Amino acid sequence: DAIFFDQRGTRFHTDLWMLEGEGLLKDGCAVLADNVLKPGAPHFLWYLQHSPKYDLTVVSLREFAADRIEDWMALGIYDAS
Repeated sequence: DAIFFDQRGTRFHTDLWMLEGEGLLKDGCAVLADNVLKPGAPHFLWYLQHSPKYDLTVVSLREFAADRIEDWMALGIYDAS
């Protein structure tokens, strides 16, 4: 199972909390988010980094069609235990 966030980064964490609250994430679910550096998703990144429910990996990439601009994607693997 996988979830992909590519909407407004300031909503990533609230949307993830809603999915968790509804019990929609299975063990091992991949939560992938784009543009977490620019424009940014600081609450989402903080939550995935500090929550024992996720194993977080952040990858630095070049922005599409703007080779000189760095952005990040975040991948959190959900641990239901």
